Amino acid sequence: YFLYYKDELIGFDKGKYDNLFGFNSHLIRKIAELVNLQIKVEITDSYEKKPFNIVDYRNLFNPKDQQKDIVFPDYIQVFSDRHGFIPNLSILDLLFNLGPESKEYLNRIGLIF
Repeated sequence: YFLYYKDELIGFDKGKYDNLFGFNSHLIRKIAELVNLQIKVEITDSYEKKPFNIVDYRNLFNPKDQQKDIVFPDYIQVFSDRHGFIPNLSILDLLFNLGPESKEYLNRIGLIF
């Protein structure tokens, strides 16, 4: 599905952003739109260690931790014939390989409801 989505994502690296936060915010919203996720991204004035009355996903994924509690079902990846399935790569890997089925996959593994 890369050819289908590439035009939506091209130019992100050349955007005029004041900081990394602006870039990330724009990218999160675009990915959510492409995956068809109805999410509300809220920005606070200060860091809230334990936000009240919301589901906090900030620490759900950590590159230093292997996600032992999440089972990632195999899907066909570009080099899976040579390297097997590599779980938990990135949302772009999921989107480019599953396309419109990405939302259902995230739902299946319990990341969206």
